Amino acid sequence: MWAAGKLGMPAKLSIIVSFMYRYLFVLLRMTDNMHIAKLARTISPAPRAEERRWVGSRVAVLFARSRRLSEQVYAAMLARGYRGDPKAYVTPRFGVAEGFWVALCAAVIVLMLFLDRVLLGALPW
Repeated sequence: MWAAGKLGMPAKLSIIVSFMYRYLFVLLRMTDNMHIAKLARTISPAPRAEERRWVGSRVAVLFARSRRLSEQVYAAMLARGYRGDPKAYVTPRFGVAEGFWVALCAAVIVLMLFLDRVLLGALPW
């Protein structure tokens, strides 16, 4: 979301989009759990009208649960000091220490590939 802010997206909209993305998967899991519970309780398929009624009632239940979850999340944010203004961490710069670490990791990978070819290259598998 930091990049979206650099492109001119308002900070509050960026926060809303990031929360939507994060909690979309929670809502999908809730929906999946409700569907699995219905399948576990169902012996034979129901008529289409009853299925539509069930889906409509599950949408209402999901809305109520998501509303309750959003209120709990907001209360937890307030308890942790959120006051409405987004706080972003400063992005770290790529310095000499990071460059050394990347070079060291690359050297270890190359060494492992070399030893794999030399030592294990003669094995049939």
